[in-house]
Amino acid sequence: MKYQELIGHLDDLHGLLRERIGEVEFTERFSPSNKPVIGDWTDESNCPMPCTGDGIGNKSGIYFIVSEDHDVLYIGKAAQNNLHHRVWDHIQTPGPKENGWRKFPKIKFDVKGPESYCELVREGKVKVGIFTVSPAFVATLAEVYLQTIYFAQTTKLPPFCKQIG
Repeated sequence: MKYQELIGHLDDLHGLLRERIGEVEFTERFSPSNKPVIGDWTDESNCPMPCTGDGIGNKSGIYFIVSEDHDVLYIGKAAQNNLHHRVWDHIQTPGPKENGWRKFPKIKFDVKGPESYCELVREGKVKVGIFTVSPAFVATLAEVYLQTIYFAQTTKLPPFCKQIG
C-alpha cells in the first residue's frame, strides 16, 4: 500500500475523531513525497529525520518507514511524547558513506523484517513520514487504525510490523 493512500485514511480518521471527541490534530512534519531518502544528508536542508531542536522530539505521533517507491514498510507510534526517540530507536546511529549519504548498519528491523527490506534501510534507501498527534492517546488509535486498514486492503501487515498495535 502506498503512503499517500494510507494518509487519505488518516484524514478520514481525523474527521471522525473531531466529530466524536473534539479537538484533535494531525500535523505532517516530514513527508516522504517532499524529502529525499534517509541517506541524503549532503544538503542539511534535505534532512528528513527529526533532529535535536526541531520541536518534534517531545511530542507524540505516528511515523512511517517508506520505500523509495512510497510503499509503506512500517507504521509506528510514539504515544508518550517520545517521537524523536522512537524513530531513531528503530534505525539507530547512522554511519557515513563515501558519497556523503548515511547508512544505518545497526537497524533494529533486522530481527523482524524481510532481508531485502532490511537492506534498503541499512543502505539508507527508505524515507520517513512523521505526523505529530494531539492529544497523545490518539497516536495509539491512529497506529492501530492505519495498520488495520493496511491489513484489510492487502491481507497482510507492512513488512516490518509483527502485529497490529
